[in-house]
Amino acid sequence: MPERLLQLDDLRSLTGPDRVASLFGRLGYNAEAQPLNLEDLQLTFRSAEAVYDAHLIADQGDGGLQVLLFQLQPEEWSSPSVASSRMKAIASQVGRRDTEFLLLATKDYNQLMLVNPRKSFDDKMNLKASIRKLLIDRTNPTAYDLDRLEAIAVRGKSPQELYKAQCEAFDVEKLTKAFYRGYKQLFDKVQQGVKRHNNHPYFDDPDHLHQFSQRLLGRLMFLYFLQKKEFLAGDRRFLTTQYQRLRTDPEDTEYYTSVLEPLFFETLNQQRPNLESKWGKIPYLNGGLFDRDYGTGIKDAAGRLTPEIVTLPNGLFDPGDTDSILGFFNSYNFTISENTSGDEDVAVDPEMLGKVFENMLAAEERGQSGTFYTPRGIVQFMCSEVLSRYLADETEMSLEVLQKLIEYDPDLADSEFNQLMSPQQARELKKAIASLKVLDPAVGSGAFPLGMMQVILNVRQAIARREGMKVSRGSLTISQWKRDIIANNLYGVDIKPEAIEIAKLRMWLSLVVDIPNIEDVEPLPNLDYKLMCGDSLISTIHGEQLIPDPTKTQQGMLAVTPIQIAIAPLLELEKRYFDAQTKERHLLREQILAAEANVFRVAVSDRYQYWLGKQKELETKIKTMKGKISKAQEKERKEIANKLADLAKFTAEVEIGERSLNFFQYHLHFRDVFESKGGFDVVIGNPPYVFARNSQDKGFTDEDKKYFYDNYELAEYQVNLYPLFIEKGCSLLNNKGHFAYITPNNWMTINTNKKLRHFILNKSNIKVVNFLAQVFESASVDSSIIILENHTSNSTISLLEYTKERILILIKELNSKYFVNQKDYLINIES
Repeated sequence: MPERLLQLDDLRSLTGPDRVASLFGRLGYNAEAQPLNLEDLQLTFRSAEAVYDAHLIADQGDGGLQVLLFQLQPEEWSSPSVASSRMKAIASQVGRRDTEFLLLATKDYNQLMLVNPRKSFDDKMNLKASIRKLLIDRTNPTAYDLDRLEAIAVRGKSPQELYKAQCEAFDVEKLTKAFYRGYKQLFDKVQQGVKRHNNHPYFDDPDHLHQFSQRLLGRLMFLYFLQKKEFLAGDRRFLTTQYQRLRTDPEDTEYYTSVLEPLFFETLNQQRPNLESKWGKIPYLNGGLFDRDYGTGIKDAAGRLTPEIVTLPNGLFDPGDTDSILGFFNSYNFTISENTSGDEDVAVDPEMLGKVFENMLAAEERGQSGTFYTPRGIVQFMCSEVLSRYLADETEMSLEVLQKLIEYDPDLADSEFNQLMSPQQARELKKAIASLKVLDPAVGSGAFPLGMMQVILNVRQAIARREGMKVSRGSLTISQWKRDIIANNLYGVDIKPEAIEIAKLRMWLSLVVDIPNIEDVEPLPNLDYKLMCGDSLISTIHGEQLIPDPTKTQQGMLAVTPIQIAIAPLLELEKRYFDAQTKERHLLREQILAAEANVFRVAVSDRYQYWLGKQKELETKIKTMKGKISKAQEKERKEIANKLADLAKFTAEVEIGERSLNFFQYHLHFRDVFESKGGFDVVIGNPPYVFARNSQDKGFTDEDKKYFYDNYELAEYQVNLYPLFIEKGCSLLNNKGHFAYITPNNWMTINTNKKLRHFILNKSNIKVVNFLAQVFESASVDSSIIILENHTSNSTISLLEYTKERILILIKELNSKYFVNQKDYLINIES
């Protein structure tokens, strides 16, 4: 390993251009701080106005690579997100020159942003700059900062080699892999520590041990983001500071019980005057993240008694040990910016929670789980496509204009921006956004709902500008908009409770990152009825459709049914629950569970009476035949008896409060969507790719497979889940709904997906993107994106390829009937 060129004190000394140049000189650059004339850089008026001062820090000969430093105006650094947006614009403008650059940005030298610009071109050869960046906190530098800087040292490299080294040093995927490897080792260590120091039967169950460890690390990662914003007593190293203070205590008490438990359960989860605590100002968060989930008399969601106390050794947290929780997290930068595909931090961001979770799930359930993390760029593409289509339907604006609004550029000149939409169109867009309903039925760690949130926010920013308001990222308004989007636009379901927990965590973080001041922190919303556990593919209970679809209620029926009477108070309680505070939340939760039990009680009673009637009819018929029973009647008698027994069993389960995750009632919990809009406007996601052929290995029962064959048109041959998710997703759309999934691409040609091809080709305005580049590193399948509309009025299909060079190319566009007329409906993109 090469000798260290820098120390942490070198980063603490970065107080001006000359000190910055000195640091790069130590890294081997031809460095000398020289004032820059902004006119020579050909920046736009807005960018030039945003820069207070600029310097050339280093020039690696013949303009091959330059390091430029920009000191931004204070208003351009109201948050790292705002500064990042400005630097992306500057990167795009200087990128028109042949030279490669490393850009530096600061406001007052307390923080220094290193920006690695990358050039790419769209299919019309328009320059599209993207950036990767590292934010160094001069007062709190990390070993990770030093590692990134050491990685871009000259060490004899040519300018071209040096730029390549910078791109590798700012590679977010490399960071993700390194963080995941360390996190997985840490997770295993935490599980071992919990088990070793807590002799309680609760932790003998691997699922309980896993859940506790995941929740502990999730809570602590959340707090790392909070302390980055100085929301924990104004201390960016709060958790480490408290450990160090504890170790000076002569009693040498336990960090977990003396600091973390009071912080979790008595501070973050409790309302306090002026946010005061024994440590200083700390926000009240609500939302359930810091609910006490063990203790005397406390039971878990399944009704099992939890440990009265939990003990964890100080060594598990010791920041002096890089293998401990605090030591590991301290070795990385945490960023509160929300990355996009063209603007990424080389730091641990909220999205990495999702990546780590999906990777761990794949590792733990290799061969059992079809979960893979969808890359950010693909999420953004799919979200932009369906949102632009939906808005085009609602407003009759062109897709081209809507894409520009979805990619909203705050630097666009007013004259050009105002041509994109009229005030009337802005009002129509606002109305369309307000009523939008989006579902991910296999939500995982929440990538698609959060992706939809970002594109919706872009459109809302554009609308606000047309209404004469300037709303920047990193503002309280953005956080309030996000809360509104979560409440009104986004829904998700997943069968894995741990996935829902991570998705909630990411949504909560998304709300917090834009809040500028601790006094502005609102209690987090309760997301239990926005992101819900259950099996999206199974909606019946013992083969019975208990909850009627409100879109299929018989027209002309005026009488209110008992099931409708039972459902109404449940929906009202769930709506109130979203904003309920801690004390009310616990009461409402009990009321919701009771109301839900009553719904099922009424529904089962209705079906039970139906089958009793059938039984009576059959027995009457048998009597008229003087006791002579045919084989068919014997079979029917047995089936009716089984139905009645199953319904009685389910009723007993409801009465004792047992709640299974092996079904999900869309028409109950998301009933407002079907009553108000006839279904979802958008269904989007990355469904699991899992075959049912090896039942035990894959987690399928024979009963599951029978259900799929009986209830799904696309359940054929050896059942794979993703075609079923396609069918289910389309069934949940309204009659103008928009659909986007990323799936394996072999559905286009293999014989066993003949029905799936026919199903898709009978939809409208179809777009299929085939990936020549590998999307999922851990997946053994090639991928495609399917985008369509849930009607048949426009039978066109566009076939595109995404090349290994990351370019999207339209291959052909034709009437989908062409493929309908092909043998087995084969879709061959190249022929």
